[in-house]
Amino acid sequence: MKKTFALTLATITASKSFAYYGDYSSSSTEMPGWLTFIGIVMIVWGILEIILFFKIWGMTNDVRKLTKKICVPESKSQVSIETMGDNDVLEGGDYDKRLDYIKSGDKVLRKSDGKIIEVDSVEGKRLFCKCGSFEGYKWYQKNSVEYIED
Repeated sequence: MKKTFALTLATITASKSFAYYGDYSSSSTEMPGWLTFIGIVMIVWGILEIILFFKIWGMTNDVRKLTKKICVPESKSQVSIETMGDNDVLEGGDYDKRLDYIKSGDKVLRKSDGKIIEVDSVEGKRLFCKCGSFEGYKWYQKNSVEYIED
C-alpha cells in the first residue's frame, strides 16, 4: 500500500515535467486539468484499495472461523454417529426396510426437501450420499431418506 502511494506521488510529480501548457518560459504553477483529474482518480483508487483490503481481511477471519467449526477432529455428534453399531436404534423412528438392500449408485429421496440424491456407500444404518455439485457428500440416517422405485 505504501509502495502504491509513493508511486502515485512520484508519477504526479514526474508528470508535471511533461505537462507543457503553453510556451516553455511560462512561470505559471497551475496544474493542467487532465493532471488534476488523474490525481483525483488515483486518490479515489487508493481509498478503494484500502476498503477492499479490510473487506478481504474480514473474509479471511470468517474463513478461519468456518475451518475451526468444520475441521474439528472429533466433535460429539461425529463420535456418537461413528460409534453406533448396526443393531443400535436410531433417533427419529423406523425406516423403510427396502433401504437395507440399497447399494452404491442407487438413488434415494431426501425427506427434508424432496431432493433426489445418489448413494455412494452404505455403513449399517447410515448412507453416504452425493447431494450435488455444491453440497458435496454427506452422511444420512436411513430414517431421513426414502426408497425410490427405479
